[in-house]
Amino acid sequence: MDYKKHYEYCYNKTFNIGEKIIKETLIKSKAKSLVFYLNLNIINDSQNLLIIKKSNIRLFDSLSNLATIFENKYYDYTENNTELTIQNYIYPAFINIKIDQLPKNYSFEKFLRDFGVYKGIVDVVKNFKNNLDVYNKMYVDNKFNEFKIPKNNTVLNETYIDKESKIQNRKLNAQISGDNKNLNAEEKAFLFHIMCIALADKNKVKSEENNESLNFNLPFTELIRLNTIIDFKDNHCFGKNFGDSTNYKILTKGINHFEKVDRILFLSTLVTNIKEYQLSKTTKYIKTILNNEVNKNIKMKNSKNNT
Repeated sequence: MDYKKHYEYCYNKTFNIGEKIIKETLIKSKAKSLVFYLNLNIINDSQNLLIIKKSNIRLFDSLSNLATIFENKYYDYTENNTELTIQNYIYPAFINIKIDQLPKNYSFEKFLRDFGVYKGIVDVVKNFKNNLDVYNKMYVDNKFNEFKIPKNNTVLNETYIDKESKIQNRKLNAQISGDNKNLNAEEKAFLFHIMCIALADKNKVKSEENNESLNFNLPFTELIRLNTIIDFKDNHCFGKNFGDSTNYKILTKGINHFEKVDRILFLSTLVTNIKEYQLSKTTKYIKTILNNEVNKNIKMKNSKNNT
């Protein structure tokens, strides 16, 4: 049996359909003026529905175990990974599964097609998430002609971002000022909170996605830019009730000051509002917090769906 042929036909077809669905989702959301990161929930929900509707893999523990074996053994090989993993690990495990642990009249050929659909759905979403910066830029610019999700698990080069930056080549010096109208008081207070973290001893942020602590500091140029942009005054700091000041609360609590339902919108809007000011490390830090909030939101929704 040509293992690779059955699997890859369904994988490629499903991946291409998934890519089209994601692109159409972004275009529709952009037309509704939704922020980019809200699409992650929409895409994640669609992924789960498609897997349940189009594949048996998650419906049977025996098939889920085969999917796990594939993921664990795939990188044992330097070439022909798919074919060799199926031949040497998946097929021997499949023929040892009892009939009552499989769907009715379920052959290995049917499994390969089923698994190809499942992997196509999983990989197109995973590879999309690996390149969020690129797709966010396309989304903000409303330019989807170059939209493409790579089939291999790699990060896209930033040719699109570089090209657009050269085209636009904004002159920033005249735009950066203390009375900047793009930022409201809460956004300035949050940027001040970030600036203080960068200057503090305990300057680490924990990524919810991989549970790693990331060192965070800012170069002097970025600190000066932040100081220039923020430039707010708060007379409450001299009073007895200084703790009631919104600026003080944001400074001490950070993102936890905001209601959970408001955090994703606040952070994604802030990323958009500061994109002109060459705050690369600050933006990366905010995106880490944003991704944490998105992942928390997804976990909460999945938890509710499982109860």
